[in-house]
Amino acid sequence: MNHKRRLVLILFMGLILPARAAVQTATADRFPLTIEVEDFWLRGGKVINDRDAGNGKAVLSLNFDFNARIVVAFKEAGRYQLTLYEKAENGSSDSIHIKIDNDPDVRTYPDADGYGVCAPCRRTAPINLKAPGEVTINLFTTNEYGACYDKVVIDKLE
Repeated sequence: MNHKRRLVLILFMGLILPARAAVQTATADRFPLTIEVEDFWLRGGKVINDRDAGNGKAVLSLNFDFNARIVVAFKEAGRYQLTLYEKAENGSSDSIHIKIDNDPDVRTYPDADGYGVCAPCRRTAPINLKAPGEVTINLFTTNEYGACYDKVVIDKLE
């Protein structure tokens, strides 16, 4: 196939095939706000069916390069708290980091009695906004993988 035909085919397929945006977005306008991790932009993970997850789907981290990202637009300033729900089988695959914008990341994992089910992680991530605006939420792994991530829940504290 010559280069012109290949280019036309690629352009045509790009117009008809659905694609995910490079950065996924959500709006925080009521609380608690639940965002499914499968709605994040993903690298190093895949969406799987999981009967324990809130909507029957979760994201499985496949390697040390796992990253999930979403931009959340907050309509009000205030203090918020993000809780991640995760399903891990044991302590050697449960660690994940939550990073909010340029704040230091929070390393977290579920309690051992929560292994095998989707459960809230032990540590939460604070979100402190002096004015309404957007924040970027990143979930990433550095030394463990194999856990499933269900959702994040953002609560407004004040």
